[in-house]
Amino acid sequence: MRARMLGTASVGLAFLSAIAVAYAPAFRARRHLPNQVDTASRPASSSVWGDQLISVFVVSSQCHWSSQADLPSTIRKVHRLLANRAAREHRRFIAVGVDIDWSPEVGFDFLKQFGPFDEILTGDNWANTGAIEYLWRLPADPTAPSGTPEIVVFERHLAWDSAGRNLVLSENRLLLRKAGLNQIEPWVKMQAPLP
Repeated sequence: MRARMLGTASVGLAFLSAIAVAYAPAFRARRHLPNQVDTASRPASSSVWGDQLISVFVVSSQCHWSSQADLPSTIRKVHRLLANRAAREHRRFIAVGVDIDWSPEVGFDFLKQFGPFDEILTGDNWANTGAIEYLWRLPADPTAPSGTPEIVVFERHLAWDSAGRNLVLSENRLLLRKAGLNQIEPWVKMQAPLP
């Protein structure tokens, strides 16, 4: 009886293995690989690879200064100025919105007034992935301690390795950091210059 059960089990395993092998190519074909960029929904003028200029705007609906009536138009102006600069320099501009409200829904709704954004990270307060990556990992700056609202501007370069399988990216190079309206507004009035 034991030999018979083992025989049945091994036949069953062989059958399942044959199914897995037969369907493996179909499964692989359904994967979205990193080098398969979605060109259908991407704007025609947008190039994903190469030099990028990234503006990260950090805000909270609970912050009095983030709720100032003229801040949304100020941030949209920043995006226009930086996008124009990036275009002149043949770089891609990426606007990132980070909201540090606890609730992702509250943060998403609050960020809408400042957009459009290319990327949005919201929720989890100051432990938000965007806050960690774009604020806490930066070297401490006594002239611009972290707070909301805040703008951080980086540049980086993206490319594929020679085999076309792995993304090669440079370190984010910090260009500018402005925290609080007392730093953001004068910078925007000077047409958002970068070093």
